[in-house]
Amino acid sequence: MSWKYGALKDVVCLDLSNGTIENLQNYFKLNTNLQSVTKQYLEETLERNLTKVDASDRVVRIYLYDSFVIATSKFKNEQDVIIEDSFIDEIKKLPIIKESDGLEVVQQFMGNLINNNVVRMDEITHLKLFNYYTQNLNPIKYKIPFFMEHIFGFEIASYNLKMYDMLSPRIYKPIHNILRNKYPNTKIKNSFLIQKIYYLKSIPIAFSAKLIGTNEEEKWFWSEHYLEDLKNIEPIYLTTLFPSYSIDLILDKINEIGINNLTKEELEFLNSNK
Repeated sequence: MSWKYGALKDVVCLDLSNGTIENLQNYFKLNTNLQSVTKQYLEETLERNLTKVDASDRVVRIYLYDSFVIATSKFKNEQDVIIEDSFIDEIKKLPIIKESDGLEVVQQFMGNLINNNVVRMDEITHLKLFNYYTQNLNPIKYKIPFFMEHIFGFEIASYNLKMYDMLSPRIYKPIHNILRNKYPNTKIKNSFLIQKIYYLKSIPIAFSAKLIGTNEEEKWFWSEHYLEDLKNIEPIYLTTLFPSYSIDLILDKINEIGINNLTKEELEFLNSNK
């Protein structure tokens, strides 16, 4: 997988549609690295799905980075990715590369972004910035592997990059409408400037923007590049890859046609239950 599209290669999109607890248990047996709290969350989510009368409110997809649930989507719109606000709170805690650090690599990157609309970060630029971040800013150390360890940000307020220029019309329009209602006498298009931007490898993952000429707090947004890349992850369907197996049925099949005629999934299930 190329650098450009490999930032989310470790993210798993688990589709719970029509899945059963037995399907999920089979998935756990084949993915033994999951933390117990994650397994509990998945089980409870699936159990709630099975009892919800309104199917549209069921959680249909769960995005996992290692053992961390980083996003979900509902049955009513599986392409509408939901990310908890708590993740923005985690990003706010991260140390940030300041403009006063005067890094030439930031200046070069921002020049290319503004002049050529190149938003994704190339590998060399990422290595330079991430190395500076890890060696000079004392990033947070987590007790267990966490995808926040791979995120870093830098200040860009002086570049006068408008939020309008960072978003496609489809994404920008609903945000614009919300801000226009809140600030009826302000020309929103030219008044919200990007303050900070955060990257996960090649992907801009989040950014903050501020209404110029005010002391209001920054407003935080997820990058559409991040959201779109999450949507494009091929889902793992519990019912397709992990049908309900049983030891007795598989042993019967072995007796009838031999072990060499078992499917890959049946062999994996059999091995996981030794």
